[in-house]
Amino acid sequence: MSFPQIISGGETGAQVAAHEFAIENGLKCGGWCASRRSLECAEKNVLCSDATVIFTLSARLGKPSTLTVKFARKHQKPWLHIHQKTKIPGLILVSLIANNRVKRLNVAGSTASKEPAIGKLVHQVLDQSCGLLRDREDGI
Repeated sequence: MSFPQIISGGETGAQVAAHEFAIENGLKCGGWCASRRSLECAEKNVLCSDATVIFTLSARLGKPSTLTVKFARKHQKPWLHIHQKTKIPGLILVSLIANNRVKRLNVAGSTASKEPAIGKLVHQVLDQSCGLLRDREDGI
């Protein structure tokens, strides 16, 4: 199983970090970009994805992320919250991807203005997950 296409709204922080990771690693990426209708875009990104991962530094979800969870539940899509104290986050994300046969992964989470270091967490977890999925393909 290869890493899924990354879907996100393109807001600074977790979403931009995910898009940058995809581009740097030759992965497909896309999604609805937030503008004046950011709630509508967030719901569309949940709808066009097989699952959603929400990245924050804090263990507590902020209001925008809580709405993303609400959309995921409404549309019966699996979701996962990863924060800086999540143990083995790469393995947990791979489990979400593998158990749900995720081909399109919606990435949401904190903005850079609220949590400036969020991009580093996103890059680390996505990199770990890609490595673990490659190892699975190679039978390691």
